[in-house]
Amino acid sequence: MKILRQILGFLAGYAISLGSSLAWFFGLHRPPQIAQPMWFMVLTAVYGIALTMLAAYIAASIGSYATGFAIGVAIFVASVFSLLSDPGQHWSQYIALVCMSPAAVLGAKLRVRGRR
Repeated sequence: MKILRQILGFLAGYAISLGSSLAWFFGLHRPPQIAQPMWFMVLTAVYGIALTMLAAYIAASIGSYATGFAIGVAIFVASVFSLLSDPGQHWSQYIALVCMSPAAVLGAKLRVRGRR
C-alpha cells in the first residue's frame, strides 16, 4: 500500500508542476524556447518556485519526503534532457535547474516538518 501512495503522490505532484508550467506559458502566449524580457523571466521563476514547492508538498503529503524529493529529481532530469536536446533559448531550463529543483526539496521538507 505504501508504494501505491508513493506512486500516486509522485503523479499528483508532477501533474501539478507540469500542468502549472504549461498553463503559465500557454496561457500567457509566451513560448519558453524564445528570449523573453527580464521581468517575465523573474515572474516565471517566482511562479515556478511557488508551484513547485506546492507540488512537492502535496506529493510528500500523499507519499513521503522521498516522494516530494523525487519531484525535484524529475524536474532536474527533464531540464537537463531539454537543455541537451533543444537548440533554442535555455533560460527556462536554467530556472528549473537552479530554482525549481531545490524548491521541490524545500516543499517536501516543509511537509515533513509539518508532520512532527
